[in-house]
Amino acid sequence: PAAAGSPALAPTRVGAGTLQGLALVLVCTLAAMLCKETGVTLPVLCVGWDVLVVVGAKPVELLSYLTARDGRADTIRRRAPSAAARYAILATGCVLLALWRRSLNGESPAEFARRQNMAIWHPHPLWRACSIVWVWMEYIWVCFFPTALSCDWSWPAITTIDNSSDVRAWLVAAYLLGWGWLLQRNLLQRTSVGASVCFLFAICPFFLASNVLVGVGTCKAE
Repeated sequence: PAAAGSPALAPTRVGAGTLQGLALVLVCTLAAMLCKETGVTLPVLCVGWDVLVVVGAKPVELLSYLTARDGRADTIRRRAPSAAARYAILATGCVLLALWRRSLNGESPAEFARRQNMAIWHPHPLWRACSIVWVWMEYIWVCFFPTALSCDWSWPAITTIDNSSDVRAWLVAAYLLGWGWLLQRNLLQRTSVGASVCFLFAICPFFLASNVLVGVGTCKAE
């Protein structure tokens, strides 16, 4: 459950213990990032967990915390300055680690072979988006049914979606509607802390490899 009734779990100042915890998070972020670059998202995951579990803030009530005058809103507001300081320290450390890791790449630009990730090169924006989402579904499938594994998948092992006659286009639509329903029910309509943390663990580590922010150099990497 959220820590609304446990003030000791949500510090109202940044003390020595808090700083030690933040330093440990950044050390773990460095270790994760040196294993795989997507490990740099660890502070984002920790911030999300802190908001939901330690501070006890609910996304659907964020605006009310600024205007309401009840006990819960007052508790959240007392915790907010310390939380903001923690998040600022993590954000600064995360950016510095990311810049340092990027400097190791040298000056040469990244080189992509189109056949390694055809989904991001699809000329039609709708079918490009559908093809990218289908790769997400491939990731989920292989988590539960790891029958065919490969270090790197490329075209034509995973082909693009090119028109509405491809049954995968309708599966993608159902997949997105399902995620939308889950998010609306568990984050917007009411906040389920357990479900929200599960969303964080599913989305944060995967985001940089999702082809949403930038195109990656492989269609799917396990």
